[in-house]
Amino acid sequence: MDLDKIIYPQFETAAGRSTLFELKFRLLANKTKELSDVAEAFKFNDTFQRTMEFFKTNLSQQDIETLELAKKIRNKIVHGDFKAAFNILKPAPSGARVLQDIENVSGEELLGKLFEMAEGKGNSTTIPEAEKPGMFGWLLEASMGNLFQKSIDLNNAAITIVDRIALDAALEGIDDPKIRERLRPK
Repeated sequence: MDLDKIIYPQFETAAGRSTLFELKFRLLANKTKELSDVAEAFKFNDTFQRTMEFFKTNLSQQDIETLELAKKIRNKIVHGDFKAAFNILKPAPSGARVLQDIENVSGEELLGKLFEMAEGKGNSTTIPEAEKPGMFGWLLEASMGNLFQKSIDLNNAAITIVDRIALDAALEGIDDPKIRERLRPK
């Protein structure tokens, strides 16, 4: 797999969308008189919490969940905790396991052993943490598991919500209902 042509561009787009989500969220706070003091807070969490509280009546439960998940992903990507970022998108199973006693078994027997392992039966052992793939392995897993695209899609959904809130707030500032209705997207 070509890192420069496939994996790095995927990560770059995912990280870029996370950063754009933060920027748009901060701009929303900045243009809101009651929130402008927190728009440039050092910790994005401070801006996020105050802005969410201020606009909570404009948000559905699904909107809130999407925005909160996008913030979690952004925090993990920006701070380099890539394993945690992608575990949020794809929670890890209870640990990778290795089948034991599979030498000289038929394909049918191997399939049976896999089903047993999935049910928590059979002879398998957990791979110790030291044998797990590290940052490079997580990068490959994220790419191969389409987790970068999941992050991009999540951030696109969060950005759409922020854009909608910003438009609604801007339209509320227009006194003439006819103009307000004409400007509202259909």
